[in-house]
Amino acid sequence: MAAVLRRGYHLYRTSFPLCVQASTAVVGGGGGGKVGHAGVLSRPLLALFSTCNYSVQRGRLCAQEETKRSPHESHKVEDFIDTCSTVQELLHLVELHSINGNQAARIITQLSHMVAQKKEEPNGFLEDARFKFLLNTVAKQVTTIMSGNLVAVIKSLYLLGVDQKTAAFRSVEAEVAWRLRRLPCWSLASLVDVVASDAPKEAQPKLLSEVLRNLELRWREIEDTRSVVLLLTKAALLSPTLMLRLEDKALEMAEQFTLEDVRKVAVALAHQSNRSVPLLRAISYYLVQKQIEIPPNVLLDLVFAYGKLNFHQTQLFQKFAMDLQPCIPELVPDDVTQCIKSFAYLRWLNLPLFEAFGQYVVDNEDRLSPTHLSNIILSFAHLNFQPSNREAFYDVIHRGLDEQLEHLDPYLKVDLVWSLCVLQEASTDYLQEVLMPSFHIQFLGRST
Repeated sequence: MAAVLRRGYHLYRTSFPLCVQASTAVVGGGGGGKVGHAGVLSRPLLALFSTCNYSVQRGRLCAQEETKRSPHESHKVEDFIDTCSTVQELLHLVELHSINGNQAARIITQLSHMVAQKKEEPNGFLEDARFKFLLNTVAKQVTTIMSGNLVAVIKSLYLLGVDQKTAAFRSVEAEVAWRLRRLPCWSLASLVDVVASDAPKEAQPKLLSEVLRNLELRWREIEDTRSVVLLLTKAALLSPTLMLRLEDKALEMAEQFTLEDVRKVAVALAHQSNRSVPLLRAISYYLVQKQIEIPPNVLLDLVFAYGKLNFHQTQLFQKFAMDLQPCIPELVPDDVTQCIKSFAYLRWLNLPLFEAFGQYVVDNEDRLSPTHLSNIILSFAHLNFQPSNREAFYDVIHRGLDEQLEHLDPYLKVDLVWSLCVLQEASTDYLQEVLMPSFHIQFLGRST
């Protein structure tokens, strides 16, 4: 009661001068009006103004008290969200606490992380009433959700496979589209990564086209390597103009690229058959200048990319060979075969490296299929390379191919026999296999 009286006294003191001014009135009419105090009117005016002012102040104080109370409970719920380790624990929070829009968005985001990390099927909870409550809470309070949580929740809804035709999904999607201009470019890039799908352009979400349009307008704002690399890998979705701008950005940031960034950019260019010479030169210079050891998985991808794009950089290839040679015994046959093919396509021969490849064939006879052996022979013939362990090497080749030769693809068989002729290892059996009239009929696809 004392606290209420103190507040009333304080508010009266605050509002009184204003009320005095309000109670000052012009008395009389015509040109000779007098200015005086309307005592009769001052009390109602004072009461009215004081009441209104008090109500406003009281509302503000109540809001402040509420703010003081809510952060504790809010932080408590958010701590629970971070510590939950199962889907059911997260959904159980709905039953224990009053969840607001931001908290619901965070719970949905955590659910998508759990699904991604633990390979759990989202079908187990998408129809759960508690999940639907979270989704509806987000939709109803979507305008109050912080932008970071909003971007995270829309990505989570896509990843969880929530029906895009539902009213809740459309509400969240519309709010994201409304805020696009205010979102940082790295958020837009992450949206492209998640929203983009393998569906044809006409079947892709409308939100994707809006995001791409914003990126085209704001490409100068892109300042982080992660966004540049991510967008370069999605080049099929981008306009040619934006793609050129991104390549320019990548040139500027090449020195900041990590090895993983370099790998992603190189592989993306290879898959797109985009032989961007300036960008390839930049990442090649970076790899040569940085005296760092390149892991085998990155090496293999880089060799593939440079081979696919037919881009030569002798110093870099020497580094590839030096780092790759000790790792060869540990590689699987598919990786070894692909690596040999890439170097052969580049017409680049490093003798110690290819000697290691030859020894790999001898040591892994049981693991190499006829297709592997055929591709290795084609590559060696392309470079006219003869391994030093020639006898042991060709013994493995002949044992692996003799019984399977007739089952090989006709085109591969012709290339194989021709390669063995180049290497001076074509026996009579190989020649007869491709010179028989029946093979000609099969190869040419017609009868005589």
